[in-house]
Amino acid sequence: MARMSQPAPEPGFDAFDALPDPACILSADGALIRANAAFSATFKHWIGPQRPPWGRVCPPEFRNGERRFDAPSPDGRHFAWVERTLSEGARLALAHDVTAYTRAAEEAMRAKTVLFATLTHELRTPLNGILGMAGLLELSKLEPNARDYIGAIKQSGEHLLELITDILDYSRLEAGRLTLENAPFDPEAVMQDVAELLSPKAHDKGVEIAVSVRGDAPQRVIGDDGRLRQILFNLAGNAVKFTETGGVIIDMAPRPNGRLRFSVRDSGPGVAPEKQALIFEEFAQAEAGVARRHGG
Repeated sequence: MARMSQPAPEPGFDAFDALPDPACILSADGALIRANAAFSATFKHWIGPQRPPWGRVCPPEFRNGERRFDAPSPDGRHFAWVERTLSEGARLALAHDVTAYTRAAEEAMRAKTVLFATLTHELRTPLNGILGMAGLLELSKLEPNARDYIGAIKQSGEHLLELITDILDYSRLEAGRLTLENAPFDPEAVMQDVAELLSPKAHDKGVEIAVSVRGDAPQRVIGDDGRLRQILFNLAGNAVKFTETGGVIIDMAPRPNGRLRFSVRDSGPGVAPEKQALIFEEFAQAEAGVARRHGG
């Protein structure tokens, strides 16, 4: 009597292969051990020790057996990666498509940049009119006091114009679109301009402000004089604001490899070592009480 053949068992459900997001297991040296269907469809190129699935992106170090980072796929989509260490050095890598979120964020950033550009343009138009009229008044015959008042109007208007430009620059910086000029300029002249702009405020406080240039410093350099002026004005302006007695020095010194170092020194209270990192945070102040006492 012939024996009846048994039907082949149906394959069991594979949860790893059924994952909707790309997933893979890599060996300790980065070689691909296993990949699910979503991974194979998304990352079709060869994977190996010298060619990780996230391309040329340099992931951060593992912390507690895990690391997270963003990287594009070969077709240009954006993925958020999570990589975890397994036994014997193997690693489980999961990728989630965040292209829609990334594009939405880019669109929101683009809309904000357009808003800032439109707003700053609309603010500049009347402000330039005010400065122009103040300039015409300055050319007429005025009493000494009236001339001082016109000078104060012009100086305040010019500072407000710089603030409007800073608002647009901040938006461009957030969007990664801030470009630097690359043109020859006189760095000492930029420093002198900053000192002259701040000298009335320093004089009112009885504080000296001066420029110091080393003898071997170059007279012409290549760079963005507007950005340098902006940075020095912010640093020296804070120095004048928080200095009660003594003075402020804007210094330039040559460094190796054709570089220059600009520094602002003052005789003010300074910043405590444990709070020095805080001042580089967005909208942060080291000593709120001191800042309020000096006008913010």
